[in-house]
Amino acid sequence: MSDVFVLKPLFVRPWAHVLFASLLAFAAQPGAHAGGRATLRVKLEVVVDRDKDLITSYLARRLRSLPDVLVVSQDPSFSIHCMALRGQSQSGRYAGYCISTVLTGFEEARSIARTYAPMLPASDQSAFRERLSGVEVCLYQNLDTCPPEALQRTCEEIIDLLDGKYFEPLRVKSASDNE
Repeated sequence: MSDVFVLKPLFVRPWAHVLFASLLAFAAQPGAHAGGRATLRVKLEVVVDRDKDLITSYLARRLRSLPDVLVVSQDPSFSIHCMALRGQSQSGRYAGYCISTVLTGFEEARSIARTYAPMLPASDQSAFRERLSGVEVCLYQNLDTCPPEALQRTCEEIIDLLDGKYFEPLRVKSASDNE
């Protein structure tokens, strides 16, 4: 008999989905500026059933190798939530990993609050801003599987994909804004 694992996605507050479409109009505001270039503050959270140090090391090492990215534990612009399960076949043979990755952003909710709060009646603006405080908006989610020998390459590909799709456009935007 095999165990069945259910990976539950991270949910944002339901009303945030209504405003999600407006996120496309706003780029995330990068964190602190160092030498005129934006530093993206990224938090990495890894939950695994086994090999946590190994998987965290692969992900964090690749993340730290990215230009203008600072891995932080507090006040991030983005959070990478990674859950990895080590899989076994029905015969009990070690078969590899199943890795769920979710990228969330705080700045999107802050942008929504700055943009839409002034459009509300004055009596509702404070409550609206408070509701968006600390909200993480889900930007990306994916499920990867890999054999044991491809774990490092898979972790690097996960970070490279997030960099190409989310972080690099912000670096380009920041560089063009500073010209």
